[in-house]
Amino acid sequence: MKYKKNLLFRKHFFDPKITPGVLMFKILLFCCGFFFVAPFALQSQSFIPLVGENKSWNCAYEEFDWQESYTIRLEGDTLINGIEHKKIIREMHPQTSKEVIGYIREDSLGRVYALNTSFEEGLLYDFSAIPGDTIVLHNTLNMNEWDYDCPWFAELTIVVDTVYTIETEDGITRRVSAVKRTDNNFSELWIEGIGSLAGVLKSGTNLFEELSCPPFLWNYLMCYFEDDLLVYYHSPFDQPHDCRFYDDTSVEKITRNPIQIKILPNPVSGSFFHIESSEPFQGEIYIFNSLGKLVYRESVNSLKTKFIVPIVSFKPGIYFLKLVCKNGKTINANKIIINN
Repeated sequence: MKYKKNLLFRKHFFDPKITPGVLMFKILLFCCGFFFVAPFALQSQSFIPLVGENKSWNCAYEEFDWQESYTIRLEGDTLINGIEHKKIIREMHPQTSKEVIGYIREDSLGRVYALNTSFEEGLLYDFSAIPGDTIVLHNTLNMNEWDYDCPWFAELTIVVDTVYTIETEDGITRRVSAVKRTDNNFSELWIEGIGSLAGVLKSGTNLFEELSCPPFLWNYLMCYFEDDLLVYYHSPFDQPHDCRFYDDTSVEKITRNPIQIKILPNPVSGSFFHIESSEPFQGEIYIFNSLGKLVYRESVNSLKTKFIVPIVSFKPGIYFLKLVCKNGKTINANKIIINN
């Protein structure tokens, strides 16, 4: 067969009846076709995979006054419906026991799918998407953790806003996709080969206004390792170098960043209150009611240390203040009592 193909190639390009002009045209046509198709063939394989072994993610949950960290690893090959998956292993800190919380796979285009322990599959990421593309996420892994009627369980439609690149600690240049909801301005960052800054298994969960699912958790990626070497560090907290902390007085305790926030007055009886920061702040101000629903949001586009928050429309009750720096770090979360 190979010999026949060579004969056909020679006959096609070196037929003595073909004039030099026609021969040159055919050669140019062949070369143009090769150089046009080759980049697209290479591009389809040019992403950095997220799913693989010898990787670990140290992540954290945060309630208003409580934090806990955990490690995610991917181990072993498991065939499910004839498709190869990795087991998702979670280790809560400071415990050393491991539990399988689901399964994960990635296709040749950089789309990552996860199954929970009930074998319900959903899309976690689509790293092939470009700005303007719409993605429908369905993070079924959260269904393992809460039995409440949370919006996390439903499909979430997001759009890719921008894509840019960063260089991680291993010297590799990775694409970063900024994704956001189509019905509000909440956004999230996905790093190629690493995942969401909300945590590798938490894509989309920080994009909801309704944090009404107990226990009102925010989610964070703190560190990402390959072969036990630190590749990426991102944390709103001050914690040990291994990116772990424990909510227990008998072991290492998490400490907040040194920026201090004051609410004046508190309790509040007027139509507004003041926020004072010990250091200049630029980013987002969020206020949630006692059910975890977002009731106020303000963007601070220049460095300031004092802010005024109007509360004319607020009902009496307990609220929670959260400030998020421009780099994504949470610097404080405070309780506000409104007596209006």
